[in-house]
Amino acid sequence: MLYIATFLQHLHPGILEARNGSQEPLPTLMKRLAETAVKFVTTNDEFFGSIEALECVMMESTYHHNGGNLRRSWIANRRAMFIAQMMNLHQSESRAKYKVLDNGTNAHPQFMWFRIVSLDCNLCLMLGLTQGSFDQSMATGTAYRDDIPMGRLERMHCAFASRILERNESGLCANDFALTQSLDLELQQAGRSMPSKWWLMPNLDRVIDDPQALFF
Repeated sequence: MLYIATFLQHLHPGILEARNGSQEPLPTLMKRLAETAVKFVTTNDEFFGSIEALECVMMESTYHHNGGNLRRSWIANRRAMFIAQMMNLHQSESRAKYKVLDNGTNAHPQFMWFRIVSLDCNLCLMLGLTQGSFDQSMATGTAYRDDIPMGRLERMHCAFASRILERNESGLCANDFALTQSLDLELQQAGRSMPSKWWLMPNLDRVIDDPQALFF
């Protein structure tokens, strides 16, 4: 249900206004699907400890984020962080303790942890809140080296965001120009890890037959 609700958020407003053969307007359907999933799944402690439940809580946070409800997104994502920590996802993969309800589920717990921390840093920067984890390991190690260039950049941005929040929360260093300048230089250096053309606005007419070309 959360998948469908999230997909509906990305439809053109003109489509959302149409009933599409249903007696229920799509925006109303979208809200009802999300609220039902939240009521019976993401806030149900019985499912905690499973990868599927964690994924649902992460999707709830994304749903609120897409809808502009940043504080509700932060609350849901912080709940996902607590659940992930109880499953030891913040530690090495060998120490993770979780269950999989569906044998067909393709679980990537360490990547899920990275996404949780990344969104937490993003929301904390926008809302002026304290970060929930100081983990910056996503920008080092095997997972970083094996990722695609854009993935490595996202991991570096997550670590930088954590360091900026750490600076902001330190009090004494909040106005430290040298530290701020150092972070800025590192951000610029990370940006140069991508080809210069990657930063240009894509020509949508040229990639209409190859959507993947938008990202390279």
